[in-house]
Parts: sequence; C-alpha cells; structure tokens
Amino acid sequence: MRHYKEDLNYESFSTDDANNNFRGFTSSINGMFVDPEQERVDCCSVACCGTLQADRNRYMVTGVKPPSCFRRFLLHIVLPCWIFGLATFCALNINEHWLNEIFSTGFIFILFSYFILQCFKGSMKRKQVRKELLWSKHELFTTGMFRMRHSDEDSTVESIDEQRLHRKSPEYFMGQSMSDINQAHGLCGFYRNDFPDGMKSIEGDDIHFCRKIFKCFSNACCGIVLCRQLQLCGTCALAQEGRELETILHPGYHRIDYISMQPMMDYYPAIYDHRHGNANYSIWGRLSQFSKELIQTSFVVLLCLFGWSLLADKVNHDFRPWNYVVCIATLVQATILMTIICWRSTEDISVDALLKYAACGFCLSTTMAIFFELLIGLTIRAVMSMVFELSGVTKVQSNSYSMGGFSSNFGADIFWSLQESSGNSYSDYLQVYGNDHPIMYTLYLAFKSYVLAAMVEELCKYYGFKMVEHPDFMSKNELEDALRYSYKEDSDHQTQKQQASFPRQDRGLRSKGSTITMAMIAASLGFTCCENLVYIFVYGDMTLGNQIYILVLRSLLPVHPIAAALQSVKVCERELEGKKIGLSAVILPGLIFHGTYDFLLLWIDFLSNRNGSYTAGDDAEGVELNWSDFTALGFGFATIVVGFIYFVRQRRKQLVRLSRIDSRHQSGII
Repeated sequence: MRHYKEDLNYESFSTDDANNNFRGFTSSINGMFVDPEQERVDCCSVACCGTLQADRNRYMVTGVKPPSCFRRFLLHIVLPCWIFGLATFCALNINEHWLNEIFSTGFIFILFSYFILQCFKGSMKRKQVRKELLWSKHELFTTGMFRMRHSDEDSTVESIDEQRLHRKSPEYFMGQSMSDINQAHGLCGFYRNDFPDGMKSIEGDDIHFCRKIFKCFSNACCGIVLCRQLQLCGTCALAQEGRELETILHPGYHRIDYISMQPMMDYYPAIYDHRHGNANYSIWGRLSQFSKELIQTSFVVLLCLFGWSLLADKVNHDFRPWNYVVCIATLVQATILMTIICWRSTEDISVDALLKYAACGFCLSTTMAIFFELLIGLTIRAVMSMVFELSGVTKVQSNSYSMGGFSSNFGADIFWSLQESSGNSYSDYLQVYGNDHPIMYTLYLAFKSYVLAAMVEELCKYYGFKMVEHPDFMSKNELEDALRYSYKEDSDHQTQKQQASFPRQDRGLRSKGSTITMAMIAASLGFTCCENLVYIFVYGDMTLGNQIYILVLRSLLPVHPIAAALQSVKVCERELEGKKIGLSAVILPGLIFHGTYDFLLLWIDFLSNRNGSYTAGDDAEGVELNWSDFTALGFGFATIVVGFIYFVRQRRKQLVRLSRIDSRHQSGII
C-alpha cells in the first residue's frame, strides 16, 4: 500500500536560483562534492547504493513513502537466503543425480532472476522519479507552483505515465532525452556530458578535497576521451536530483527525517520543551519515530541472536551463549562510553540526536569504509603483485609466516585483516619482500596506515556526521520555517503550530560547539562499536578469553573517538568562528593521529618478525604476548595520550575564543 502526503503542491516561490543549464537541471550530473553546502545529499547518494537519497527524492516528488525496514529485510535478505537454502538443501539431500541438478540449478536460476527483477524494479522507480521531477519543474517555471502528481492508492505509476509523462514533446523533459534518463539510472550507464557549450569546468577556485578524488575517478572513466560519464547504480543522478530539490524547494519542506520521512516538527517540540523546563517528557516521549524503531529493531535482533546461541549444539555452529554475552558487553561498552562523554552535554544535544549519529556511524560509515578500503586494498594488492614480479620474489620458504601479532587485532583498519587473511601466499610474499627491502616495505606500511586506513575511515566518519540532519543544530528561524511548511493549514497539527515556539533555540557558540563535538564523537562511537564486533567475531577466534582480551584492550585504546574530537575542533573553527577551512584541513589532525597509531603498531610488528622474535605463542590457542606486543601496546597508549592532550589544549583555546565572540554578540559589538 502506498502512503501519500496530504498536500502534494508546494507553495510558489522565486526561481532565481533554478535554471536549466545542465539539460533540465541546475547542477551537472558530474557535480558531486562541488558545493560544500550539498555534502549531505551527495554522501547519502553514495551510502547504501543511493537507497537513502532515492527514497527521499521519491517522497519529495511523488509523496510515496518508502517501505518499512522490516519489509525490506524480508524481501532483500530473508527471501534470497531462503531460496539459496533450498538450493543447498537439494544439492546435499537429493540422491538422484539428474533430479539434484534440476532442482539445484532451478533454485539458483530463480535466485538470479529475483535479483535481476529487483534491480530492474528499482531502476524503473528511479527513472520515474526523474521524469516526475522534470515535469514538476516544468510546472514550476510555467505556473509558479511546484506541482506533484496526486493519485489514489489504487492507481499505478504506469497509468499516470500514460496520462502525462509519456508525451513525446521534449518540453516536459526540459532537454533530457529518454536515453539520458535510461543511462542516468542504469546499473552501468554512460551519460552524455551535460556541460553547456563553452563550459569546460564546473569547479570554482577552491576545489573540494573529495571533489578532487571524484574528478580523478570520473575523468578516468571515459570522462575526457568519450565525453561521457560512467554511471554506477545511478549514484550521480540521485545526487543531481537531490541537489535540484534542495535548490527549488523552500528549506522548510526538507525538514524531514531520512528513512521514516517523519517531519522533524512532530518530535522536536517535546525535546525543546523538556530541555527548557516547559514540560516533563520521558526519554521515550522525546524520541523520533526512527529512533523508536531503531531501539525496537535492535532488541528483536538481540533476541534472535540469543535464540541462535542456544541452538549452538543442535545446529553445530560456534556462536555460543558466552559469545552472546561478549556481544552484549561490546554494545554496553559503547553505550557506557557515550554516556560518560555526553552526560554533561544533555542541554546541548538530545538523546534522539545521539542515537541517530551513532546509528549512522555503526551502519553507514562502516559499510562505506569497508567498500572503499576493499577498492583501494585490491588496487594496492595488484600493484604489489607487480612489484613482487619486478623484484624477483618468486619463491617463499615453507617455514615462512604471515604477520599476525598485536597489530592484526588492534590496528584501526577494518579491512586490513581481511586483506592479509584472504591469501596466505600473498602474506608470505609480503614477508619475503619486507625482509629483502625493509625501507620500501616501511613506505608500503605508511601508505596503508595513512591512506587506506586513516584517510578512508576519517572521511567516512566525517560524512557519517554530515549525513544526519537534526533540529538540535537549527536556528530559531529555521525551526519556525520547518513548522510552517510541515503541515497543511487545516491539518490536525494546526493547534500544535500555534502553540509551539522556540524563543530560546538560538544558543551561544560554546553550546553549539559542544553539540558538534558530541555529535561527531557519537558517530565515531557507532563506528567503533561495529569495528569491535568485526574484530571480535570475524578476525579473532571464538574462544572466550581471546574475545574478552580484544574487547578490553580496544576499549582502552579509543582511537576513533579521539580522532573525531580532533576533527570537531576544525569543524567548529569553520562553522562557528567563520574560518575558511577546507575538508582536507578538517580531517588532517585526525588523519595524522589515526595514521600514526596504525603505522606504529604495524611497523613494530614488522620489525619484530623481521628480527626473528616470532614465538609459538602467536599461533597457540589463547592469549600470549611477546616483547613486541608490549612495545606496540606502549606506543599505542602513548599515541592515545598525546592525541587526547592535544585535543584538550586545542579545545580549551577554542572555548576561550568562542566565549569572546559570544560576549561581543551580547554587548552588541558584532
């Protein structure tokens, strides 16, 4: 069943900022990360193959809410796994060879067909939204009203297209051809260069750090030679459509949560009233729909894991009740750490905001980091294979071993262990190359530490912070606009609109700085929690002692929260002090701290293995440390302490500057 917004016609407004310079759009399809103000839209178009931004675009243009997370879980995870399970069951239990092949192959074919069908349906929906957006923009320029289609719940998208969108007149698509629309939202398409005649670049003088990286990739993928842009999963098209909606619609219309599409003014008045003593709401009453569903879903997942752990002996798997206790302890550790850090800032940031930032770090930042580390890691592996060939490394002794000491459990690179464990021969080749070329191998470790681990993960954590939009960060005028544009004048919320006001929303810069810092730390704690689970249950063995050992030591080495805190100082300088600071300067302190921590662990481990200090205890069951592990642990603690002291000093200096600015505002000097 589809759910539509009550009012599908947006209020008319000036269209001075909107144009059709890029075949119906104000920005180029190749314009990702050009405008720092659109970072959230661009990054949400990358996360989860653009699902978040696609849902939001569809809701803003057509009024159709996305399906629930539970339904998507059933359709895209449970059902495919069930089909694959049937194929496996048939392959293992049908004795007749020809029947075995028929049923096994048949179920695999069904699974493949189901995957293709879901991709096709998703692509068609995105193409329809693009056409609807172009039609609505045409209405905006001709009538002054951004009109959206209105449909009864039993009407279909195809019937609406037949009535209105499948007109052959090009004016409704504003320069877009059907080929453009198909290529923009294909699984792999080649979109024609949309630069106007005479335009060679869309960048200004100050090019965004991520823009430089994206431009290198886009130019390499047919951008220069064939004047076409490679489109993967419609990511660039989704970002272009999202930027267009941000441009042509009043900001008040955008004040809705991702995923749930709940207006922020549904839940923020309760947060505001409780914060300023106007009313006393419970914690549950101050949560948004998304946060409530997040908590409920988490409890259901934990309950299912508990049941799965009880079936360990019957089903013959390794996840036992004590492993479940370690899993709970990992989550509790992150919760306690967040409580300790944020309990003094409850007046600055709400519990609802902390939950959203932590969830974004746990799910979105982690998955993006794994994807990009996989991409870069495979590239590095290909380069190193060529280096091995050129260096004459063709034979590995039978008693060689791969590096797997302290750094493999406590380095901050999620994908490092997967790279090293994906092939013993590759690790052995690395070992031989490192013994023969220690300087080059040290440079290799530095690149892995500072680029593959630190740069990728710090960028993903930063965008985990940017992807979330919460009313805690909005001004009084922004909240009043959101309240104005959230509901129809004759809706049931009219009484709430008249009563709600936010006279004390405009806080001092010190308070806003604390809000930014706590939000970035919350996102990093979500990232850390997911990483800890990966290290404990994926890269470590399933013995209880080893899992507790990993959890305790990783709890004592909070690399990600400190790196995020270092980033927050630069973000506050840019957002609150008005300094012109680019993204590279924002992530640089955290990158240096994070990369140095990783490099020291890996380098000490390399030196110990090269000097022959490898002991049998490294491969033995349980936990046994040698001198190199204690040395690495000492350097790790030293790096943590230095990073924390540096943050405290920089933060204190910044608070003094913010207090001075607040005083000038209060005295009327500014």
